[in-house]
Amino acid sequence: MLSSFNWFVIYTKFQVEFCYLNSKSSRKKLARALFNVPKTSLELLPYYSRMVATLSTCMKDVSSTLFCSYSRKNSTSSSIKRFYDFTHHNIDVACNLLETCGRYLYRHPDTNVRMENMLEILMRLKNIKNLDPRHSTLVENAYYLCKPPERSARVSKVRPPLHQYIRKLLFTDLDKSSIEQVLRQLRKLPWSECEPYLLKCFLKVHKIKYGQIHLIASPTAGLSC
Repeated sequence: MLSSFNWFVIYTKFQVEFCYLNSKSSRKKLARALFNVPKTSLELLPYYSRMVATLSTCMKDVSSTLFCSYSRKNSTSSSIKRFYDFTHHNIDVACNLLETCGRYLYRHPDTNVRMENMLEILMRLKNIKNLDPRHSTLVENAYYLCKPPERSARVSKVRPPLHQYIRKLLFTDLDKSSIEQVLRQLRKLPWSECEPYLLKCFLKVHKIKYGQIHLIASPTAGLSC
């Protein structure tokens, strides 16, 4: 199984070499080969799409030939029929379509209502048909990519300016070169107000990287006296 990087290298090399073989007949052959992707190799679709997008910057007829081929083979009625024929590779094609442009179509005012209806049909078909776990996961991922679950807005915690300054010193400014400077600033704080919060911050070592724990330990030792 080739990795994504290996596929990238392969089709980049192919695109460069194809430019030297560029002719009208070769472009038609390429469009035909890209259009007839095997149903058992749908994982190639993203790479084929990227190839078409790249070549179309200088060979416009590649994308137009593909579009015409698809239009001839799939009229609007047959495309809808394929969506309702929710079996085998049709599930992969529908989910791939929704994952790539479904969110845009759902958010766009001109296509929002239609996409809303399609998503409802998608989930209804998932619940009615006895899908295997892979297809069931594909459908759920595609649905929630287009229509994420609603959740309440995150409320930021409001801290007093003095607490914000302490957090800035300990979690942002503190590094190997600023330990002494941070320690001097901490010593200048009004301890009657800051001591409990400083102790709380010193105990929250999970907020920093493991390799920086010793940085928190240094001002702690400096203040202990």
